[in-house]
Amino acid sequence: MGLIIVRHTRFGGWIVRATCGAGVVLSATFFSGCEDSPFVAPTGTGITLAAATSIPANGFTDISALLLRGGFSTGSNGGAVTKGVGPPVKDDTVVSFITTLGHIEPPEAKTKDGQVTVTLFGDGVAGTAKVTAFSGSASTSIDITLTAAAPTSR
Repeated sequence: MGLIIVRHTRFGGWIVRATCGAGVVLSATFFSGCEDSPFVAPTGTGITLAAATSIPANGFTDISALLLRGGFSTGSNGGAVTKGVGPPVKDDTVVSFITTLGHIEPPEAKTKDGQVTVTLFGDGVAGTAKVTAFSGSASTSIDITLTAAAPTSR
């Protein structure tokens, strides 16, 4: 099998042709550019989550995340970079969410002014949902208690 690079495209990709014997030719285009890659939070980003601490097991709550880049602190650390004290991350930074109980909609969202909001929906099961938000190497979690409905009397 022979492999020949035909040409480099102006979009950062390669068009490759492979000859596989018996006159069969396969063609493929490969792109290695970052133009279509989702933005993720840069190193040093801090994530802060805010939500209700308790909801009914069949209820829901909004969860807001604020993502701030690392910034310079003039405190006792001598002006070192401190996680999450700088400006917001750039718009359209993708933040993903997972939970141990219930489900989150949408499971990922893009920032606007460093913020995103998603919703945790209980599935009727009581317990503690550990909700984790992450983007790049930044992550944080929050616990939300899903309470069982009080028994009703007849």
